[in-house]
This record gives sequence, structure tokens and C-alpha cells, in this order.
Amino acid sequence: MFSQTNSLVLNIFHNSTVFIRLIRETIKPIPMSEQQLCSHLQAIKQVKTTDTHVCEDCIKENSEWVHLRVCQTCGVTLCCDDSPRKHMTKHYHKVQHPVISSAEPGERWLWCYPDEQFVEY
Repeated sequence: MFSQTNSLVLNIFHNSTVFIRLIRETIKPIPMSEQQLCSHLQAIKQVKTTDTHVCEDCIKENSEWVHLRVCQTCGVTLCCDDSPRKHMTKHYHKVQHPVISSAEPGERWLWCYPDEQFVEY
């Protein structure tokens, strides 16, 4: 019975792996210009980035961060919701700047807080 169970698990795993690979190879991301975007995301003509890879508020508070985000309205760089202080979300609730981008190397996405919409670019 043990070997039959192992065989079944391995077959499921193999089939899942093949399926995931097939999806990744056949489904291409829809360009940002072709997606149904909220008005906040449509308003972004050029993505703001950062040269300083620190959370400005964490530095002031002598705190640590996990990932960084850039406000697309004012350009401030603050920490993500996985960080203890969640400064970017606090910034949104305080000033209502709707769109952020990831400041992480290799990540190219935007998030709209009020419309809860995510888009890669």
C-alpha cells in the first residue's frame, strides 16, 4: 500500500509540474496598455522609482523592513505590509495617495489601494 501511495503522489506531483510549466509557456502577461485598469492606474504615465533602497520612516524609527514600495504620487519610499511597521499602507491611509510600485529588484508591478487592483508592467 505504501508504494502505491508514493506512486500516486509522484504522478500527481509530476502532472502538476507539467501543467504549471505548460501554463507558464502558453499564457503570456497582458500588456498594461491592454488591461482593464482603474482610473488611478490609467493615470500613471511614468513609474516612479527610487535610488535609495531604505524605508524613510523605518530609518527615523530605527526599525527594520522586509520589502520596499514607492508611492506613485509623491515618490516616497516606505516599507511593505510584511514589514513590522507597514509604513506604505499607513502613508496611504494618511494622505490617500492611491498607487504604489514595488521597489524590489526584478519586480515590475503597481498596486491601487482603493480599487485593490494589481498590474504588472
